[in-house]
Amino acid sequence: VMLDGLDARAVDPADRTRNIGAVLQECWLFSGTLRDNIVAGRFGVSDDEVAEKAKLSLAAAMAARHPHGFDMAVREGGMGVSGGQRQAIAIARSLIGDPPTLIMDEPTSSLTPAETDALFKIIRSLKAAGKGVVYISHRLEELEKITDRITVLRDGEYVKTLTTTQTNIPEVISLMVGRKVDQDQRPANRNISSEI
Repeated sequence: VMLDGLDARAVDPADRTRNIGAVLQECWLFSGTLRDNIVAGRFGVSDDEVAEKAKLSLAAAMAARHPHGFDMAVREGGMGVSGGQRQAIAIARSLIGDPPTLIMDEPTSSLTPAETDALFKIIRSLKAAGKGVVYISHRLEELEKITDRITVLRDGEYVKTLTTTQTNIPEVISLMVGRKVDQDQRPANRNISSEI
């Protein structure tokens, strides 16, 4: 894996952390406030930055509905917080520090259709601002809506990169499973990553 032309293993881990924001499938939440969970131990993060990133991620709506706002309590493991709210916190957390690259692994897995549409608007605005986004998903319909390129991996190996305009779902599925498939067949446990 290359980062700005350098082997990622040669890049200082602290530099990678500053330059790559990540939204994982499972958002780790700890006992503390909503603000604490968005900041996640980073120093020098202003309340304005927390509010700005929360607004971009939909976590601000969560704070607005609670009497304590960003000081609302979050329990260990996110007990009492919905899956969509966890994803919103993870997205806000990934945006803190304004990293130039975001990796989003199945970010819509716990979102409602309305939340998913809102996330797509966020991703489009990040793209317009010059951010690099790697979007990993099994939901091919999502990839067609928000990506420029689709990179297909099979069993952890690179297969092919296609532009979204030259791609169709059956072709992508065929590349994923390594054989021609019918239009209605869907792959099992295959990863597709897309770079926006």
